Amino acid sequence: MQQYVVAYGGAWWHFFLNRSGALCFRRKEGARWSGYEILLPGIAPDFSVIAREDRIHIVCQDTDGRILYLQYGEEKWQKTVVYESGEGETAYPKYFFLTTVAGYLNLFYVLRYKGRPMLVHQIMGMGGTNMIGYITPSERPFCVVESAGTDLAVFFVNADGVLGLRKYLWSKKDFAAFVPIPLEAGLGVPHAIPAKDGYHLCGVVQVDGVDTVAYVRLGPSGEAKRTATLYLDAVEGCIPLLLDTREKLYVVWNEYNGIYYAASADDGASWDKAVRFIKNDTIPAVRYAVSSEQQQLLCYGYERDGDISLFLASALLEEAPSKRPPKREFQPAGRDVEQFAEESAHFTRYQMTRSEEPKSYITMQSIYAELCALKEQVTACMREASMLRDGLASLGALEAMVRQEADAMADLEARMSAMEAGPTGPAAPAPPEGE
Repeated sequence: MQQYVVAYGGAWWHFFLNRSGALCFRRKEGARWSGYEILLPGIAPDFSVIAREDRIHIVCQDTDGRILYLQYGEEKWQKTVVYESGEGETAYPKYFFLTTVAGYLNLFYVLRYKGRPMLVHQIMGMGGTNMIGYITPSERPFCVVESAGTDLAVFFVNADGVLGLRKYLWSKKDFAAFVPIPLEAGLGVPHAIPAKDGYHLCGVVQVDGVDTVAYVRLGPSGEAKRTATLYLDAVEGCIPLLLDTREKLYVVWNEYNGIYYAASADDGASWDKAVRFIKNDTIPAVRYAVSSEQQQLLCYGYERDGDISLFLASALLEEAPSKRPPKREFQPAGRDVEQFAEESAHFTRYQMTRSEEPKSYITMQSIYAELCALKEQVTACMREASMLRDGLASLGALEAMVRQEADAMADLEARMSAMEAGPTGPAAPAPPEGE
């Protein structure tokens, strides 16, 4: 199970699930980690965490399969239900992954559609879901990599067992066509990171029925330039990871509680023989996703005496992160300032189901969207008012007719009453007295 360590507010935050299935966190401010706190009980073992600027974002699911979005800011937690599960539905692996593009929070996950696993993409706060494609399930069925500034490359094995990628073009808000990666033996549980002119890719290949750890160098369009076999007879459940330390490129993988790695000093052109880390095998290896404003990486490590040790990145957690990290500024070539400002604006408008709604970053794009929605509402109100006015006019005419009929009925009743009483004339004179 993957755990997360994120930089936020000048401290490292560690998120994990305890044995009872509760989502927990603890902080490292200075040299020691604090005791853990329970954030949310009853969570399935599948969640993703990212910290950007002034908020921590978490997507997870409860044991009923409801997708929950949590965010922390201004010293309080808030929760939103993103997806309501169907009647009788329970949690299943959704492989959540959060990333940001031009300030927007992007969520990737797997849903069962007509009984088959479908990879989907959602931009939080903008509505709508992109169906990327049916996938072949595995321990890690897809991998998302930043590509060309604001674009994303999504690697996955489709339902036919073919490894390939689809690029998300931010300018079009849509995915390009699926591009197969020509590997005869295929490649499962892929992990990719950007390279100078393409991508580094690693995974598990089956050769004569034996799982093998392999490396592939890809060009910018997904064409395979180089391949290398790094380790034969890998154990079941092996999950290789790529780690670039600038000095060397590493592929790291797990074997039971042990950790192995292979290194390349020439950007993947050649590889050293696999080496096993020396550590106590009674301590289980853990897969960590570590992120800050400056970097985001996957690596293996372990926890001992309450402290976290990361393989090949041990110095990362020794120093406290910056409390106010500088904002990254994207300046794509060929775009004017207004377009750049609009596309890299923040949009964090969510409807809260608990506590109060967070303060939103008001941008020209969000204002324009709200004005368009308001215009539609005003038009609808004017249409309803016109219909109501016509209805009131018709009602007034009907009321006048009813009054006329009522007056006529009253006059008719008066005449009928007079006829029933008979003719009336002057009273007869009284007879004289004594007669």
